[in-house]
Amino acid sequence: MINGKFGFGLVGCGLISVFHAKAIKHSNRMKLISVTDLDSNRANKIADEFDCKIESFDNMLNNPDIDIINVLTPNAYHSDFVIKAAKAKKHVIVEKPPEMVLSKVDKMIEVGKENKVKITVSLQCRFRKAIEAIKKAYDEGRFGKIIYSSAYMKWYRPQEYYKMDKWRSLKNEGAGVTIQQAFHYLDLIIYLTGDVDRVYAKMLNIAHPNVELEDTVQAFLEFKNGAIGSLEATTACYPGIDIRIEICGENGLAVMKGDRIEEWKFKDELPYDEDIRKIGDPNSPTASQGAAALSFIEHNYLFEDFIDSIIYDRNPRVTLEEGRRTLEVALKLYESAEKNEWVKIK
Repeated sequence: MINGKFGFGLVGCGLISVFHAKAIKHSNRMKLISVTDLDSNRANKIADEFDCKIESFDNMLNNPDIDIINVLTPNAYHSDFVIKAAKAKKHVIVEKPPEMVLSKVDKMIEVGKENKVKITVSLQCRFRKAIEAIKKAYDEGRFGKIIYSSAYMKWYRPQEYYKMDKWRSLKNEGAGVTIQQAFHYLDLIIYLTGDVDRVYAKMLNIAHPNVELEDTVQAFLEFKNGAIGSLEATTACYPGIDIRIEICGENGLAVMKGDRIEEWKFKDELPYDEDIRKIGDPNSPTASQGAAALSFIEHNYLFEDFIDSIIYDRNPRVTLEEGRRTLEVALKLYESAEKNEWVKIK
């Protein structure tokens, strides 16, 4: 720690690093100590903007002022950094997905437990006020038996988006829409519905010929509790529209569009339901046309929760095990699309 604040080291200074750095700066309990990136220009830009130093990853691990390592490298390179950080007794926030291979995530979980450090995944959409309201209703049983859940993401990303970083276009680095964008919303319907039993998916590349992976996915999910679900996602839909999450039960219905509650109807109307219907702002920025429009505040909520998990020695609200669960489902969607058949989740 430094001056009573938790010190952070950022590994990777790509597009998402700005949101993480802003989330840290917004808190009176956190301080960004240093950043590192293979691209010195990127590292210099973040260091200058957020008044921190540049140092190597190895130096971060040996820096007593750094308590938390924030891993923001391309998807397929997370595990080495997470494992080394955990072995150095640093807590870790890793960008979603936690990795691209389940066995690597298993090793991350193992090493984290062995070294008694906390690890969380940047699934910050769980901290959206509308999602928190839906989750509370789910936990209280207000929906009754869940019948159907869905995630709908129709965004637009031009070819230039994929050219910004070469890894976005490469199959072995996991940059298709299913994992790169829709992972958050797949995670939400699992979070709000339960464990998945089996999946079926179709994937296409419609508008990005120079990208090896899909820009469009249509998937169906069967949950272990008997509910069914769907995921529709694309980065080929100009100009893009807000994401939509629906949870439908025998006793109630909740719909989030963007960051706002669009529908909130239950058989057991409660006094605070009218306040819940007011959550969100129809004029708030959306990520449908680009990530730059997004706020950092949900990252900040996740970081604040992570700090509390360290202080009070409890699990963070987003565990690495939960990130693994969503990754397993996402990878099974790819398997289903390749085989053109339903695939069971183990």
